[in-house]
Amino acid sequence: MKKAILVAERGAMLLKDLQPELYFEIPNPETPLPEDMELVTITNGVFSAGAAFILLHEVGHQYYDHLSYWPEDDVAKQEEFDADQYAADWFKRGLGVNTVLDNTATNGVMAAMLTLLLMHKDLKGGDRHPDPDVRILKVLDHLGRPDDDLMWIVGAFGLPMWTATHSSITDLDDGGHHDSERSIFVSALKRILAQTKTD
Repeated sequence: MKKAILVAERGAMLLKDLQPELYFEIPNPETPLPEDMELVTITNGVFSAGAAFILLHEVGHQYYDHLSYWPEDDVAKQEEFDADQYAADWFKRGLGVNTVLDNTATNGVMAAMLTLLLMHKDLKGGDRHPDPDVRILKVLDHLGRPDDDLMWIVGAFGLPMWTATHSSITDLDDGGHHDSERSIFVSALKRILAQTKTD
């Protein structure tokens, strides 16, 4: 767990300022140490699942024939939701068979969605894309994972990368009681949204 936190902290630092020396402080996936093999294997699986989700999203645009015309802005936003759902549907088909694979797949989707969040300093999707916070919750809820799924904790752990990159928020804990892992994630996301309105 300590190495995962170190990698996340160094990743956030690299998003703010390219410091090549930071690459040497984290496990190297090209030549991992024996004690890092499990972490590297899990990370590669999550990364591959996230990349597959993004590619399936783009395939969804092709499947729904979104690329043959230039739609009005409100239609373009709906098309993004449609492509997200297309990708999420592919992932849902494979869930429920193996807990380890389920965690890898859903955490990959979470990683892809958090990457989308990182691309937006003000959390606005613009004229042609939905706001990323809305997209994230729609996709994750569409996966149908339980409110106590590990995916929600991974998401809550990933949200501080956005704050480290784009905000002055130092604590996403609202101090309240949460009845599920999903409510922890949603609460942290709401704190980010509230902060962006005041910045």
